Amino acid sequence: MARLRRSWRWFAVVATLVVLMATPAVAGHWPVSAPATRPSELAARIVASGPQPYEGYVQSHGTLQLPDLFQAGSLADLFGSTSKLRAWYDGPDAYRVDQLDPTGETDTYGAPGGTWTWDSARKVSQWTAGSTQLRLARPLDLLPPELGRRLVGAVTDPAELSALAPVRVAGRGVPGLRIRPVEPASVVDHADLWADPATGLVLRVQVTAKGDRRPTLTATFLELSIAPPAAQVVRFTPPAAGRVDRDNDGLDVVQLIERQMPARLPAELAGLTRRTPQAAATASYGDGFAVVDVAAVPATLIDQRLASPLIPTTHRPWGSDARTFESPLVNALAFQVGRRGYVVAGPVSLAELDRVAAAVAATRPGR
Repeated sequence: MARLRRSWRWFAVVATLVVLMATPAVAGHWPVSAPATRPSELAARIVASGPQPYEGYVQSHGTLQLPDLFQAGSLADLFGSTSKLRAWYDGPDAYRVDQLDPTGETDTYGAPGGTWTWDSARKVSQWTAGSTQLRLARPLDLLPPELGRRLVGAVTDPAELSALAPVRVAGRGVPGLRIRPVEPASVVDHADLWADPATGLVLRVQVTAKGDRRPTLTATFLELSIAPPAAQVVRFTPPAAGRVDRDNDGLDVVQLIERQMPARLPAELAGLTRRTPQAAATASYGDGFAVVDVAAVPATLIDQRLASPLIPTTHRPWGSDARTFESPLVNALAFQVGRRGYVVAGPVSLAELDRVAAAVAATRPGR
C-alpha cells in the first residue's frame, strides 16, 4: 500500500488506453490515387495488421490539457503537445519506440515477458515483468498502426464506417476510412484513418471530439519502411554505464492498483458488462466508443492526492460531491463512498459518468 501511495497519479489518463486521438502535417493538395477499397474490407485488414513489421518516424499532436500531477508530466506532454517518435516494430514482443525531446530520449522496448524502458538523460533503465489488464498509455499507443487498430477494433456497427478520399502519407497514396460512433454517450464525433491497402498498416490517424472543428489528437508517419527492422535494434541490454531502477518494478499507478488493491469490481455495473476478464480493483465497462474505466482506491487518496484547482470539487446530480476533470476526449470523476474511493473515467459525457457513479455510490462495489 505504501508503494501505491507514493506512486498515485491521476487515474483519468488511463481512459486514453481505450480511446487514445488530432492534426499532423497537412495532407498534400495535389491529386492522389490509391486502390479502391471498400470500408469494411479496409477495416478488416487494419484489424489483422498486428503482426506487420515496419519502421519509421512519427509525429503526433494532441490538445488534451491533462493535469500535470504526480509525476505524470510525460503523459501530459504526450497528449497535450507535439511529440516526435521513432519506431521499430517486428511484432508485439519485439519493438522499440523512442520518444525524442531536446534533452534526450526515452526508449521503450517490448520483449517476451515484459518491457524495458531506457531514460538516456538520467541513464536509468527499468524492467517491467508481465502485463496487467489495464495500464497508462505509452508512446507505443500513439503510433498510427496501434492507435488505428484500437479505433477500428472499437467499431460495433458497420454503419459507423464510410470511405474517405485518399491522401499521401510518407510518400504513399493511401485510401481513407471514417468512423462515426453510434453511441450517444461517446464524446468522439469521428475518427479518420488512412491505411496501406495491401498490409492494413495505418499511416495516419485523426480523432475529433464532439464540438471541435479541428482534430483533437493526430498521429502520422513522416517516414516509413514497411519491412522488418534489424533484430539488434529491437533488443535491449542495460548499458554498463547506467543503472537499473527497481522501484515499483516499473509499474505505473494503474498497474499498482490492479496488483495491490484487494478490491474486486463486479461483472456488471450500471447495466454495463465488464470488459476486463478478471475481477480486480480496476476494470473497464461497456462497448465501442462509450467505455468507462473504474478504479477502487483508499478513500484518503482522493483528497490527499487529487487536491488541485485543476480538479475542482463539484456537487453531482446523484447527491454527492466529486472531483471533476473535463477535456474534449476524456472526462473523469473521483469521489468517496464511506472508506472507499472511486474514480470513473472515459471518452464519454459527464452525464454518462454521473450515471455510472450513481450506481457505484449505491452499491459500493469492491468493498
